[in-house]
Amino acid sequence: MRVSVERTCAVFANDAERQAYISAGWPGARPEKINAFLDECCVGTPAQIAKELNFYIERGAELIILWFQDLADVGSGSSMAERFIREVKPLLKEIA
Repeated sequence: MRVSVERTCAVFANDAERQAYISAGWPGARPEKINAFLDECCVGTPAQIAKELNFYIERGAELIILWFQDLADVGSGSSMAERFIREVKPLLKEIA
């Protein structure tokens, strides 16, 4: 048996960036619904995301699956997946 973790992920430098992402991605959506969704995801600064994922790695996770809501932006250099690779991945411990 392998231990795995599956999370939706978004990298934000600060609250203003988080709000801009919400406004662009979910215009007109009720803020409490969006915040409730994001609060259950792996979101925050690179350090916050790394801390959460390292928690799972330290406890034996062998596979981490991350979902990004802006995959259409991959290749722009600013997608959440690209930011994750650039800003979060270097902070992660190695999976055994």
